[in-house]
Amino acid sequence: MNLQEYQTLAMRTMNPSPIVPSIVVAALGLAGEAAELHEAVDDRDLAQVRKEAGDLAWYMALALREISMPWPGPAESESGLDDGAADRARNVGQFDAMRLHFARSLMISAGEICEVVKKHVAQGHPLDRGVLCNRLTDLLHDWMTVLGQHDIAPSACLEANVAKLAARYPEGFAADRSVGREG
Repeated sequence: MNLQEYQTLAMRTMNPSPIVPSIVVAALGLAGEAAELHEAVDDRDLAQVRKEAGDLAWYMALALREISMPWPGPAESESGLDDGAADRARNVGQFDAMRLHFARSLMISAGEICEVVKKHVAQGHPLDRGVLCNRLTDLLHDWMTVLGQHDIAPSACLEANVAKLAARYPEGFAADRSVGREG
């Protein structure tokens, strides 16, 4: 599964809010999921790393959709993913400090995205799409690195997330299937 296919499948579970702009939902989701992914990396919980990485991908897909930005990535890769990034990350990822560094970097980029969105929504600034594009590209790079450090294929992570969402929301998002669920 490539990134564009993932975005199409994942966004069928988007529940547009009449009150909260989707870019706000994306920014808040990125911050929350980046923190949860960092915690999973810190706990060395591989199953949770896989789950949180999938959840983070959902919010990246939403953010990219909201600013009309295509998924960044090398065009030469069949999947749209830099398969060599995983190998490079595994070489670096032998050290827990490096694993935590990239997980922390996800949180920093997510926080910077929240700052841009806050300025836009709460302070009347124009939405700085250039900064958002740069931070989302950083997020994707660090996401790929974290996956590589944990020997998780990006496409497998995306496919598992789509399968989880399809099982939870077979007809698309439904609030009653979201409220009170675990995980």
